[in-house]
Amino acid sequence: MIHSTFPECVRQELQLARQKHRPQGSAHEALAVILEEVCEFQAEVFKKSEQRSAAKMLVELVQIAAMCQRAAEDLHIDLSHEGDYLAIRKHPDRGAMNNFGKGGDA
Repeated sequence: MIHSTFPECVRQELQLARQKHRPQGSAHEALAVILEEVCEFQAEVFKKSEQRSAAKMLVELVQIAAMCQRAAEDLHIDLSHEGDYLAIRKHPDRGAMNNFGKGGDA
């Protein structure tokens, strides 16, 4: 039996999503897709513990992660021009990424 790691599951899910759906065209579309997956995870979490499925929760978590990665990629939000993620996280108001979405992103 082959055991996939979480990142490998995300990679597979992202590949399936790209085959099935066109690229996300805006930050609003990306948010809607991510929220849909979060709501599906929430529905499973809110079940009584004896009715909750760990497998279904895993699937939803993988889909959330894949859609977050897809949003970053489709919207061209990456670190290639920004540098270190931890520096951005510490000071998110600095850098070129702050201009993302101004004037064109619907």
